[in-house]
Amino acid sequence: MLNVQSPDMAAKELVLGVAAYNLTRAVMNQAASALHLDPRQLSYALAQDTIRAFLPLFAQANREEERRQIMQEMLRVMSYAKLPRHRKRRSCPRKVWSRPCPFPKHKVAKRPTATKTPQGAA
Repeated sequence: MLNVQSPDMAAKELVLGVAAYNLTRAVMNQAASALHLDPRQLSYALAQDTIRAFLPLFAQANREEERRQIMQEMLRVMSYAKLPRHRKRRSCPRKVWSRPCPFPKHKVAKRPTATKTPQGAA
């Protein structure tokens, strides 16, 4: 949801969103290659949180050596963003529960049954 006043600001927000997504994916790819994993084995949300936590440290770093150390620490923290490994599927499919009806069922009025009189009476 964009809360902007002009189309120019919407375009800028969109470009920044795509750039942030690409930055996150690039860091995930780098972390996955350092950890010898497939990038799809890392959680996007946890990777994004890790990057947000380390960005102020990168902004304060003055030397390249500091940036390398921060990057190594970020990659170490990123190793905790691994998704759980599901080895095999369930042996039986999940049961689908029926949804409860929000309204009561329509009750049909029963017709009164005619009472039979015995044949000898009258």
